[in-house]
Amino acid sequence: MSIFFTNPWITILSATILSFIIAYASIPTIVNVAREKGLYDVPNSRTSHKHKTPTLGGIAIFSGFIIASLAFSNSGQMPEAQYLVLGIIIIFLLGLKDDILILAAFKKLFGQIAAAVVITDLAGLRITNFHGFMGITQIDYHLSIYLSVFIIIVITNAFNLIDGIDGLSSGLGIVSLTSLGIWFYINLYFSWSVYCFSMSGALMAFYRFNVFSIDKKIFMGDTGSMLIGFLTAVCIIKFNELNLTPDLPFYVASSPAVSIALLVIPLFDTLRVFTIRIAKGLSPFNPDKRHLHHILLDLGLKHRHASIILIHFNFLIILIAFALCNKLGILSLTFLIFTIALIFTYIPWKLRKNKFEKFYNQNKKFEG
Repeated sequence: MSIFFTNPWITILSATILSFIIAYASIPTIVNVAREKGLYDVPNSRTSHKHKTPTLGGIAIFSGFIIASLAFSNSGQMPEAQYLVLGIIIIFLLGLKDDILILAAFKKLFGQIAAAVVITDLAGLRITNFHGFMGITQIDYHLSIYLSVFIIIVITNAFNLIDGIDGLSSGLGIVSLTSLGIWFYINLYFSWSVYCFSMSGALMAFYRFNVFSIDKKIFMGDTGSMLIGFLTAVCIIKFNELNLTPDLPFYVASSPAVSIALLVIPLFDTLRVFTIRIAKGLSPFNPDKRHLHHILLDLGLKHRHASIILIHFNFLIILIAFALCNKLGILSLTFLIFTIALIFTYIPWKLRKNKFEKFYNQNKKFEG
């Protein structure tokens, strides 16, 4: 047998490199095609970019990911593989149509539910246990399906909602999936690790063009952001289900809390923004500029700097969560994570508020 399939580390590294190369090589062509066909993201009052930019970066991400993961994963050791691929393809086609033709919200939601049902029902990959949180362990089959579908849809759309500045969604995807990929590798679930690192490799290539390129700059579109969210959601469910077995090489007792840490920026920021909108009598899906990355931009930071701050914060929370996962209970660790996230969010919000008040007072003084 080839060394690629007998040495897990070489297999995973090869998958990462292959996905990176495929995505990196395909982006310039995709940019040229998008320009010829007029497939741009045009700036408006809700966007943070100033120039029309080609979309469809999700095609490059999908291409790199799907080829590398299928080439280097062992489906015999991963019975869910065919259904995971099917779900990924549904999400890809859904996002692609939305990026090109604009898809009605209910149709997009229906497609996401269909992809989630493929995972939860056909693959049998679902949340079956609350790990003793609030005294709850095993849960009913139908509740398990509904809860798992809900989790997949929430995480899928959370990455979509935070995809507002250069490098943020892709950078957070790299951090979360690389962390999960390392955990799967340590616990000998090599094919799951291949899937995580294949996506990370493609995202690294995209990140280079999205953040640092000028003439070949590209956005991932809904195609890319939903792919990241969907795969991350499925891996999170698998992560929690595996941690029902304490004899793992790296057992995580508070896995639900660690799952929140892995997604703290997408989940906490989405929850915060939805809460503010509802409190103001608006639809939670009403677009605005209340996201944390918008606050950082208002403070004068560039896209890449705002993204780097948020990505590093998410990475720090992940480190804290894994360090304390077997020392604190689920509730205690979750409370700690949300407390740190709340403080982290409050600081730039307060700085922006002071900046605007100072600007208002200066203008009022000038007018007087």
